[in-house]
Amino acid sequence: MTLKHTRQRDNQQWILDYIAKTAGMVQNFEDDKFELPKGVKNYKMISKLQGEDAEHKEEIARAAEKAGMRETALELYIQASESYRKGQHVIFQDDHPQKIKLHAGLIRCYDRAMALADYPVERIEVPFEGQEIQIILHLLPEGRKAPCIIYIPGMDQTKEFYPYILQNDMIRRGMHACAIDGPGQGISNMRKIRVTENNYERAVSAVVDYLVTREEIEAEKIGVFGISMGSYWAPLAAAIDERIKACAGGSATFSPSLQANLHVHGRIHGRRRL
Repeated sequence: MTLKHTRQRDNQQWILDYIAKTAGMVQNFEDDKFELPKGVKNYKMISKLQGEDAEHKEEIARAAEKAGMRETALELYIQASESYRKGQHVIFQDDHPQKIKLHAGLIRCYDRAMALADYPVERIEVPFEGQEIQIILHLLPEGRKAPCIIYIPGMDQTKEFYPYILQNDMIRRGMHACAIDGPGQGISNMRKIRVTENNYERAVSAVVDYLVTREEIEAEKIGVFGISMGSYWAPLAAAIDERIKACAGGSATFSPSLQANLHVHGRIHGRRRL
């Protein structure tokens, strides 16, 4: 679907195009490096060029894996999955053929990275209100019983974004990690599991239901960590589920415009109200 111009800012696409071209990013971060491919001249070019970049990296990763260069292959598969992730994100129609292709590339490359990781990584389906949400479980290599941190991504992220397989902050600190695609994110969006005002925290509770069944996880030591929009959902989840014993957030998202942003997020995918 294409949204009609209903706000004054909708006629200011040129500003976003200018930022993408000159700064190499679509967010106002003061960074010296380009995040987007150099050929990007406007926002609409991102998915095509990110997809080409991802395919190039995936091809080299496959060659490295075939040659027995595990570390090189692992790093390149992660880079390719990230390029696929960025490419699919800017397409807001979840039935769009290009979005489906790019998201499939994201899953495919990350699955190869999981297979090459130094510790066990599992992709798991968790029941949620008649459907399934997907999580990625990062486990300590020795399989010992330990605390677990649930990572809640931001609105423009997916569960493949973090934690980093090559340098997992939780694993290094003796904890398991669980990254989720909650309602409105990643594969949940592809399955049309939309975010509402209160279903995200219920999805986190469904994940906790699963985690407490795993013998590797200390059921009394489960925490949540959210970035950006995840910093809004993390404390909500902790507030309604007493099994969550710790909560942290970064790049906090608590502005008065939050409900309006959620409303737009729902409308993009055909929801008129939350």
